[in-house]
Amino acid sequence: MVHASSTEPLLDVREAAERLSVPVRFVYVLAERGDLRYYKVGRLLRFDPQHLREFLEANAADSSNR
Repeated sequence: MVHASSTEPLLDVREAAERLSVPVRFVYVLAERGDLRYYKVGRLLRFDPQHLREFLEANAADSSNR
């Protein structure tokens, strides 16, 4: 059985998009590409806030590479 990694409630696509400051469609693209972890509940996608934080950290721009 798979459990969410945090004690925070899972987010829907709209909430995930708001947290990432991106359009809803882009959240679907990230999920489809496998770049953003999600849980499938029936036909719905749900996102763990911790996974969103990890995604942002992994994709943070490194200012030393400019």
